[in-house]
Amino acid sequence: MINHFKNRIFLAGIMAEIKAQYGDQKFVNSLITLVEVCDFLNDFRETTEYMNEGKKYYLASFGVLAKGAKSVEWPFEQRKIALMLLQERLIRASYGEFQNKYKEYFESIIDIVEVPTD
Repeated sequence: MINHFKNRIFLAGIMAEIKAQYGDQKFVNSLITLVEVCDFLNDFRETTEYMNEGKKYYLASFGVLAKGAKSVEWPFEQRKIALMLLQERLIRASYGEFQNKYKEYFESIIDIVEVPTD
């Protein structure tokens, strides 16, 4: 029961983070229910050291947007919005100490959405 409550709080935090950037609740609800996003969030909760950080919702939102931008089960227009939001976030996060502290994490997010050039 406590884990369920913690998971709900975690999801609500991420949804609030994305909705603060893009105010469309339908978009946020649709994004958070994608299979790829759910898988990412399960992995994030279970395997990352960022869960104990104060910025866990902020950091998780990068992966959520990346997975949404890459999802083949989501309409193209929605994927474009997710990519635009992700780009805005990466630009804002690319300065100073924050970027240095989470450099490896941000590189892994970029790898999710990067299109092979071969």
